[in-house]
Amino acid sequence: MFLRNDQTQHSTRFRCHAQIEKFDLSRGWFYVHCSTCDKTVYPEEAGSLKFVCNDDEDITPKFL
Repeated sequence: MFLRNDQTQHSTRFRCHAQIEKFDLSRGWFYVHCSTCDKTVYPEEAGSLKFVCNDDEDITPKFL
């Protein structure tokens, strides 16, 4: 971008801090990955908050 001498270019940056309060597992707007192998994990049983991976045990799920 070329600017004439009497023109200026302005740049504004914002920082936003947020925190997730809860997950609604009945909605499909996110997916869950394994913290070890990065494959998709599934609830241990319907409606459960414990997720299992086919390849790894005792994982921490990553919600993306």
